[in-house]
Formats: sequence, C-alpha cells, structure tokens
Amino acid sequence: MAYSPAPPPHIPPPARNGMATAALVLGILGFFTCGFTSLFAVVLGHIAAGQIRRTGQFGRGSALAGALLGWLLILVFPVAFVAFVFVDPGAVNRFFAALM
Repeated sequence: MAYSPAPPPHIPPPARNGMATAALVLGILGFFTCGFTSLFAVVLGHIAAGQIRRTGQFGRGSALAGALLGWLLILVFPVAFVAFVFVDPGAVNRFFAALM
C-alpha cells in the first residue's frame, strides 16, 4: 500500500508593517486635525518604506499613501490658512461670530 507524500509546509505570508498602517491613519486624520498629524504621517511613512524595503513586509502602498497625504496636507493647510486670514481679514471674525 502506497502512501501519498506529505503536503508542503505552510509558509505564512510576510507580516504587514505596523508603521505603514499608522502612517496612513495619521495621514487621513490630518484632514480632521488641520494637518497637525501630518508631520508624524510623513516621518512614519518614510521609516516604514525603508523597513519594508529591507524586510519584504507588506504595506508599501500604505506607507506611500500616508507619506503623500502628510506632505500634501503640510503644503495645503498653511496656504489655506494664509488665504483665509489675509485675503479677507473680516472672515475670521464672521466665522467665530457664526459659531457663537
């Protein structure tokens, strides 16, 4: 009686990089925090991309998206703030008056 050969061992896929996920989450949160978390998204995104390149983990897209969102918000929010304040100085007073 012949036995079938043993199945090949299960090799788990590489793990997802946690810093890449954190970079993406912080990049998305930058829209709600007026860009305050964007700097952290950029730093974590670049660190995660280096780790992924060295270790072969998953998450390259998340790291790249987090870093790009961070850079985008770092550039957009100061320009929007300057435009909001200096183009129409009364807009700030009307904005806060509308809130109260």
